[in-house]
Amino acid sequence: MQMRAIDVGTAVQDLALAWLALGDEMDRREHETLTEAIADGRRVVDVHQGRDDEPAWTVTNTATGAVLAQAPPQVDDAVASLDAAWEDHWFDSDAAFTPLYDGASEPKDSFGLPPGMAKLIGEWVLENREEARRIVAS
Repeated sequence: MQMRAIDVGTAVQDLALAWLALGDEMDRREHETLTEAIADGRRVVDVHQGRDDEPAWTVTNTATGAVLAQAPPQVDDAVASLDAAWEDHWFDSDAAFTPLYDGASEPKDSFGLPPGMAKLIGEWVLENREEARRIVAS
């Protein structure tokens, strides 16, 4: 079935709106998860993997950027050294983020677009939400 140009434009707009709503919901759930972690007395941290001449890993306070722990020089097993340094009151910010995106339900309706195209548009919308909002609003 061939779509008329106006139908394609409407379908893309409707699809973008559905993906924007999904992104907003994931943001809301992520915020709730981080807020609960902080209320429980946890410190939200980021774990950065080092490159080349950097330490194998660095743990920073998400709120302040302060370095809380860092891999020792010439570490043989980066994962084991991070596990050993990890403090129970830390909450990895990725722990809130990853399951929300990995387990998120993509919009079921492709609005008449081929499924592969709809998925590519959806991924672009999630990665470029502000630009997608401007395009949809125009």
